[in-house]
Amino acid sequence: MNKLVDRFPIKPIPANDIIPIRAGYQKCDPGYSFGPVVRDSFTIQYVCSGRGTVFKGNAKFNITASQCFILRPGETFRLQADVLDPWTYIWIGFRTSLDVPELYLQDVIAGKDFENLFLSIANCNKAANRPLEPLLLSYIWKLLFLFQQVHTPADKTYKKAEEYVERACLLIHNHYATTNVQQLAQSLHLNRSYLSRIFKEITGISIQSYLTNTRLQAARSLILQDYTVSQASTMVGYSDIASFSRAFKNYYKLSPKQYLHLTWEDQSLSSSALTTDLPDTEES
Repeated sequence: MNKLVDRFPIKPIPANDIIPIRAGYQKCDPGYSFGPVVRDSFTIQYVCSGRGTVFKGNAKFNITASQCFILRPGETFRLQADVLDPWTYIWIGFRTSLDVPELYLQDVIAGKDFENLFLSIANCNKAANRPLEPLLLSYIWKLLFLFQQVHTPADKTYKKAEEYVERACLLIHNHYATTNVQQLAQSLHLNRSYLSRIFKEITGISIQSYLTNTRLQAARSLILQDYTVSQASTMVGYSDIASFSRAFKNYYKLSPKQYLHLTWEDQSLSSSALTTDLPDTEES
């Protein structure tokens, strides 16, 4: 068995924008598993060789050599080494009070440009007569700079965000009855928090509200086609007719049955008014 693990002892640096809290490297045994774990800090891991899988909630990421993956505060994750070609990785973890949007753009990133930096991290405990913590802090700053370089210039980042939002809207319109926000993020290979943030910034409405409103608009069309309220609610993805009725009334200001009793002219006026100012509902 050829197993190599080294976790460096780190003393926290108080009153700093970035606080290094963990670093090390590990050559994993076949099938080695770690987690599930939830942390209150960032960890960035670089895979030097081999393969493995990162599990985050319902999302699954297959990672190979020369890739980085990001573990964020509050995320539940589990790591699993490949049975035939187990990975060797280097990690560095830290807390920060800084706004670091680059760390929310992707869960996995090509890491070849980070290789030399991570090799330096793996060897930092060999630096004679040098405090470990300031050295790790300098590496974290360099790492954040490299992540920023990957995602600049800003206009390209915004354009990419717009593309993600357009694709999310298309997915919602095609699959509103069977999808949710987590599945949308997974389909786009994005972190859910990042997708929610850029969707709100670009459209002015939360992605959950957009999904809910799309369902309700489709339900309205079905009801006007003489489907029952129960049938319409099921067809647009609601398992509970009471939740559907509450959401419908919140959106259209009338219950589904009351809406049916409007004249055709009233329905047209009501729909026209609503589409100009979509409410930011949060019903599932």
